[in-house]
Amino acid sequence: MKGRPSLVVCGTEAHSGTYSEEAFKNLPEPKEQYWVEGAGHCDLYDDKTKILFEKIGDFFKKAFV
Repeated sequence: MKGRPSLVVCGTEAHSGTYSEEAFKNLPEPKEQYWVEGAGHCDLYDDKTKILFEKIGDFFKKAFV
């Protein structure tokens, strides 16, 4: 493994999206970027219907096998 497994999660409505894209480009593999449709930045902290607990768990289970 070259680097630490990284999952970059960003909402499609988040103003920080360009920062997420830039960070993702600079990360070593293994990495994955996931966009949450219709979510803003704070939604991914506060709205439990938009937080992707299963996606996050699956990513790290696969990454550390």
